[in-house]
Amino acid sequence: MPKTFEEVVKDLTAKTPPTEIRYLPQSLDKENRTALALAYIDARFVQDRLDEACGPFGWQTQVEEIGGFLCVGIGILNPSTLDWVWKWDTGADEPTEKADFDDEADGVSVGGKSIVSRGFKRAAVQWGIGRDLYDIRPRRRQCRINQRGKFGGWEQEGSQPAVARSAQDVAQVAQQAPAEQQPASTNGDKTAYQEFNDLAKRLQWSREEINSCLQSSKGEGGLVDYGKAIAAAKKQLPPE
Repeated sequence: MPKTFEEVVKDLTAKTPPTEIRYLPQSLDKENRTALALAYIDARFVQDRLDEACGPFGWQTQVEEIGGFLCVGIGILNPSTLDWVWKWDTGADEPTEKADFDDEADGVSVGGKSIVSRGFKRAAVQWGIGRDLYDIRPRRRQCRINQRGKFGGWEQEGSQPAVARSAQDVAQVAQQAPAEQQPASTNGDKTAYQEFNDLAKRLQWSREEINSCLQSSKGEGGLVDYGKAIAAAKKQLPPE
């Protein structure tokens, strides 16, 4: 049985898998070897999401010049009416992927291909693909500087900042504290510690940020007050 249009849209707007999130370096500080990390997704992920939600023949793109701007549209086929529904956007002047950043850092003019790629991803955001990345706050991270004095990769392993993305990651941080600081309180069938885990994942906190919050939430006797930690984390959530 084919999907309804509502089901297609729901699949398009599903949360972005953490493994698909990349981080673009901005505002490079060579002296302190840091850069501002901006979350983004690449065009390949958008294509895969469209294929999964709509089927390979259930979506299409168009590129048009509108008012002097190169614009990209993504059309989604309504399975019920067989009508095409379109949403459009244009590429921005600033780079939105690591490849764009490298080109501009090397003085290479960013041409129409990059603008179309950006417009494609921005049109995808109109459909809800990757929109949850706007909830990830940019943070300054340690990075490497190459011989040309340019960004050479994040200091952590891999090509992006190490972020606690699972309960296991959060637990590993907390377990660095003495055993008596581990949580024992419960909230119904869910421990306060698990609630803190969920908040840390939503905020995409690094291990250092998690540890800092736990250390600042100690109560009497040096025990971690997870109620206080949860309250501190909730203050960092974006407004609904």
